[in-house]
Amino acid sequence: MTWEKEEGDRLISQRIGELFKNITRKKILAIARQHGWEIVSAGKEPLKARKQGYHSIPIPGRNDGAVIANGTAFKIVKALVQPSIDEEKYATTLEAIQYELARQKTRADRAEYKLAQAQQTIVKLQTDVEAGLDLADETEHHNNTLQKTVHRYSRWIEKLKAKITKLIQQRAQQEEEMLKIADAVEQQEIRRKNSVARLTQFSGKLSPKLQRDLQKIIRYLKEE
Repeated sequence: MTWEKEEGDRLISQRIGELFKNITRKKILAIARQHGWEIVSAGKEPLKARKQGYHSIPIPGRNDGAVIANGTAFKIVKALVQPSIDEEKYATTLEAIQYELARQKTRADRAEYKLAQAQQTIVKLQTDVEAGLDLADETEHHNNTLQKTVHRYSRWIEKLKAKITKLIQQRAQQEEEMLKIADAVEQQEIRRKNSVARLTQFSGKLSPKLQRDLQKIIRYLKEE
């Protein structure tokens, strides 16, 4: 197994060496541009490939026709195809993202808190509205009951007024009848007195026996 692995690694290295044999700087620059790299002038090296968020890659060679050594060419092309992230820029970006996430989380927490308060307010308003509706129904029912009671008492008062009016009329009739009776009694008393007076005068013309009988009648009339 070890021999097979070593043989495989040798064949791969040989294939890589063949792929990157006699590769020029021009070809490497073309690969760089194909993968989105920007070619700029460098300090120590003549050129370097640059891409936002990744490490810069130096590209050796004094001109585009310069042939790059196989191992160096392999490393450069590998870095161009599979670039490594610039840790410093990545950390800065990551920090900014984390800060933005924290800020958004704070805003989300505030929004959630306000939403919870709004829901509590809505529940309270619903409770108040339901209580108000219940109170309104109870008040309406109470008012209906009062109206029925007032109507019943109004009818009772009207009936009572009619009875009182009738009693007053009956009382007036009774008083009128009493006055008539008193007047009749008075007239009868006057007639009785007149009768007694006339009988007394008349008794003087009668015989003693008739006078005695007449006096009895007069006493009887006076006692009546």
